[in-house]
Amino acid sequence: MQVCQIEKLQSMPTLGALVGTVTSAPIIENFNKQWGNDQTVIYGQTGDPFRDQYKNLTAVLNNIIIPTQDRVMALEQEAITPRLKPITSEEDLRNISDNMKIPILMFEPVRKLFEEDRIYGFGYDKKYLPDEDVYGRLLNNHTADYNSKHIPDWVFAEWELTDPCLTQDELDAIEESRAFVAEWIEKQTEPDGTMIDPTDLDNVIKK
Repeated sequence: MQVCQIEKLQSMPTLGALVGTVTSAPIIENFNKQWGNDQTVIYGQTGDPFRDQYKNLTAVLNNIIIPTQDRVMALEQEAITPRLKPITSEEDLRNISDNMKIPILMFEPVRKLFEEDRIYGFGYDKKYLPDEDVYGRLLNNHTADYNSKHIPDWVFAEWELTDPCLTQDELDAIEESRAFVAEWIEKQTEPDGTMIDPTDLDNVIKK
């Protein structure tokens, strides 16, 4: 289903059909040219017998129909591409969304375990895993390492046409999730850790 605003459509009911008059687009255009004001609009002006209906229609369009359509379109887009949500607990990790799996799997500590065949890797095949951790690059954009003896002169950022389109909130979610997973792996691989696989909590990290 696709919902479009009336003003964005290539065709629509005539104004007469909406406000109760019968006419055609050429006639309306002719009227506007001959008797319209500076904005070439005669409907809704003083003397228009359908002024009230015209104003009511405009109010409905601006206050109800168009905002509702905008909201429906936003919900439709969100359903197609759900937003990334941070992984901050074992429950989140167990119920991780599909669109968060690759950002986690490409994270260096996780990828290393995956390439060593020590974890399940959400069921992905290693040969199809991208070479670059694009999410790491996007997270590191506009950042720099410095100390008291040296402050960098420039801060760089890099984007490519093939990069995923992410909001700042989604980048923050990836960063927060990676921090949680890094801590998870550290705890699981301690001498007394339980070695639970972060990509399959019913599995273990192989030695």
